[in-house]
Amino acid sequence: MTIHAIRHLRTSWNDEGLMQGLTDIELLESDALNNSLIASISDELEQVKPDLVLVSPLKRAVQTADRLGLDYSIEPLVSEMSFGRFEGLPKTQMLDEMSDSWLGDPLASDLKGEFEQLEIRIRLFLEKYEMNLIILIVSHGAFIRGLISIINSGSLTGMNERIVENGKLITMQVD
Repeated sequence: MTIHAIRHLRTSWNDEGLMQGLTDIELLESDALNNSLIASISDELEQVKPDLVLVSPLKRAVQTADRLGLDYSIEPLVSEMSFGRFEGLPKTQMLDEMSDSWLGDPLASDLKGEFEQLEIRIRLFLEKYEMNLIILIVSHGAFIRGLISIINSGSLTGMNERIVENGKLITMQVD
């Protein structure tokens, strides 16, 4: 199975460095960088012929899929994780408080329960869609980082050492 993943386009909270999680933030309106990302992704998507397109139910993902002109289904399994008490706060504050556990072992962090829920959803997603050959998802940073980590190493360990930029297409091969 091949999974192509796009992290949603930029929001005001992305620009401000705030943790979004399940807070339902809309995309930036009339944003030159988002428009540039759309053009770039659209060119890349011409090479991708997915059997299925799945989108997180959060506004920023749905709006990204709409702006890309995708024909999709909403799939809650590919939604973002909750960042609990850190939602709406600067990412730097969260990193200061969680330091090494955020990067090395997220299941040892203050957000252990949220990461456990993320891991369950990723595994359910992989199991549910294992029979599909090519899938395109429009999702979120933590979900995509976690998906890459589970595909590559079988766990979430080190997932937050990865960077998944807004509006970028990432391809993963699942054996």
